[in-house]
Amino acid sequence: MVLGKAATASALDCNDDGSVLAEAQRGIRAYSGEKYEEAVDPLTAAYECTHERALLLILARTHARLGQRESALARLRELEQKAADQPDGEKADIAELRQEIAPEIEVAEAPWSPSPIFWSGIAAAGIGTVLAIVGGAVSASQTSSLESECNGSSCPSRLSDDVEEANRWANVANGGFVGIGVGGVLIIVGAIIGPFPTTTRLVALPGGGGLAVRF
Repeated sequence: MVLGKAATASALDCNDDGSVLAEAQRGIRAYSGEKYEEAVDPLTAAYECTHERALLLILARTHARLGQRESALARLRELEQKAADQPDGEKADIAELRQEIAPEIEVAEAPWSPSPIFWSGIAAAGIGTVLAIVGGAVSASQTSSLESECNGSSCPSRLSDDVEEANRWANVANGGFVGIGVGGVLIIVGAIIGPFPTTTRLVALPGGGGLAVRF
């Protein structure tokens, strides 16, 4: 039965305009009557003789109605290769057909937004920077004023409060440097684990083979 159909299609004389027209009309009638299996061969034969885009579009739709997605996609690609000189209406038909054959379902689209850990790191690094600058500046100033009255590491007892104050500010500066380090680690970790900007689409594969993911 299949061989008989192939022989009929291949026997079409492309130089006989009447026969080509009759074959095209036979295929279109079958398609319109939802007899898609009967429409494939006459539409294929008529298209191979005429290369009319209208026939190619109907042929692609016929394959799609039969669930023959690989064949439908092949015909669709032929249509898209001719896209430069297609009217807008035909381009819309092709876009609709592509959606029918291989629909793209948008799953998620989001701008980049780092983890809260990232912002915690920014805050820690910022506070640490302030403490390191202020603490270091005050400690350095007080230490400089004590150097003229202290002998190495030994200072008069009357300056004990000043020495303790200088050490306190030095510890503040050291704490600030620790905050900068911790903040830097949190920034890196937060940037790594935060959501990334993606547009994810599920695309139906030809032949009912499953889904593919596009980013």
